[in-house]
Amino acid sequence: MWGVATSGVLIANGISGEGAGPFYPGIYSGNEKKCTSVSECTEKVDSCLAHPQQDGIFHYHITSPCQANAAAFSSAKVDDVLKTVRTYETKYRSVYGISKDGRAIYSIYYSGGMTYSGCQVDVCNGLKINGVYSYVATLFHPYFMGCYGIGNNPDYN
Repeated sequence: MWGVATSGVLIANGISGEGAGPFYPGIYSGNEKKCTSVSECTEKVDSCLAHPQQDGIFHYHITSPCQANAAAFSSAKVDDVLKTVRTYETKYRSVYGISKDGRAIYSIYYSGGMTYSGCQVDVCNGLKINGVYSYVATLFHPYFMGCYGIGNNPDYN
């Protein structure tokens, strides 16, 4: 677990127990014994995009729309995780949780509904906000954090 959301739900990393991406997995070398198809490796989550692991620890792998909008909770089936995440009503930067290293984790949105791109964050999914290194939730893997930062962020042309 990488941290805890303001709702009290734990924040897990972007790799499932089967060793794949939790929502859009490929079949990775070494996990063939755990699952034989992409659908078998895809995490089963509730409408808030959370689920328990085998020992019962309830957690998120990706930002939850229920965190910002309690009315988003329903028994509806989640067909498209990224579409569900975008149902957030809060379209500005807000604190989503805190990481185990004590840094803030911010929501996916900032400045009027903009989301972060891969070029805006470092390898740990972090950046400086008002001069303070923080992590941000994103719509791409690893969704919350990839490591404890400050990570490198090479310039690409």
